[in-house]
Amino acid sequence: MYNRDTKALLWGRISTNIADSLQYMIIMWFFNERFQSPFLLGLIFAVESGADVLSFLFGPLIDNSNSKKLLVNCSLVQIINVMVLTVLSLTIGIEANNFWAIIMVISMSITTLASTILYPLQMKMIPMVAKDVPLVKVNGLFHVSEKVFDILFNAIATILIAKLLIPINLIITLVVFFVAVKLYSLITYDQHFNFEECEDYEEEGTISEYLEDLKEGFVELKNQGELLKLIVPLIFVNFFYAIAMVGLPRFSTEFISDEATGYGILLTFSAIGSILGASLSQIKNIEKISMKKMVSFCLMMAGISWLLIPTLAERFIYASYIGIFLNGIFISYMNIIFISLVQSRVSEDTLGRVATINESILSSIIPIGNFVGAWILKELGVITTQYTFAIALIVFGLYYIFIRS
Repeated sequence: MYNRDTKALLWGRISTNIADSLQYMIIMWFFNERFQSPFLLGLIFAVESGADVLSFLFGPLIDNSNSKKLLVNCSLVQIINVMVLTVLSLTIGIEANNFWAIIMVISMSITTLASTILYPLQMKMIPMVAKDVPLVKVNGLFHVSEKVFDILFNAIATILIAKLLIPINLIITLVVFFVAVKLYSLITYDQHFNFEECEDYEEEGTISEYLEDLKEGFVELKNQGELLKLIVPLIFVNFFYAIAMVGLPRFSTEFISDEATGYGILLTFSAIGSILGASLSQIKNIEKISMKKMVSFCLMMAGISWLLIPTLAERFIYASYIGIFLNGIFISYMNIIFISLVQSRVSEDTLGRVATINESILSSIIPIGNFVGAWILKELGVITTQYTFAIALIVFGLYYIFIRS
């Protein structure tokens, strides 16, 4: 069913995701254990979220480059980045000083920027390599595979970081990145545009040309009426999601367990639900159901599911597990529909720009939601943070029913 190029892209993406996650966990552990500095941890989070907000700037590069070449080159940048860290750690040793703080922040910035290019680039390549397979099914396969390996590897990575020295973990990260490059190099499809023109663009493109290409992405998105109608509610959904996420750790402490395990249990149930939701995309002929109806249904059911969390928190705590599990199913499947809609409606020439603009728009609202969530948590309590998200999901699900196609 899935051809060789699709499998190479899938396993390459999984490898990249594993290496990214391990490097991220190494750096976070380093700052948390060696410095115990909330400021430095906050700086790392700021680097990560800032890259998502600014991802639209890389759209023209993604659309006007040889995709396979760019995929390999970004992975090589990550390899060089980790290689430098490894060599430094082996030769001069890792200490809790300003030098290593700066090096780790720079390293995190480099790998985050590379990932900001890699993931929308891979999203653009999926329709190119998958060919005759419905996009909903392919995106579902990618999502399921990533989530399953995330759960498995996060558990393994925790053990690796606890038991092995940082240089050894960096070497493991390096090996996994090399595997990703090898897998990406196996992709053989031919893009429909001229590679020589792409290379001329990379070497000779001016700032004005780049800005003009950037503008084309916004124009293309503006012309995608149905896509815009879906993005508008999702912007607000992300805002209220950010509010709920601020309150969720406190909720788990007050109603489940005063230890970190309570929060971990909730996240685990959400991840399992997400895997199951993505698996639904493999059901025969499910892609023939109206995307508009399915998005509306998923939003409303996700909201009803989340209502179980605050409503029954004091009487039946297992309802929280059920609610977040069901929410994970519906949100996961809705996300796959959204990605497939973008891939199917937008031309390959501008897909990279539109995808990165979407990412920037949807990500930019989250920090605002975090601040509002912190205020609601302080002034109105943890239960209110969860109710706002549930009600918002239902309202925007209804909104999508009544808007015209």
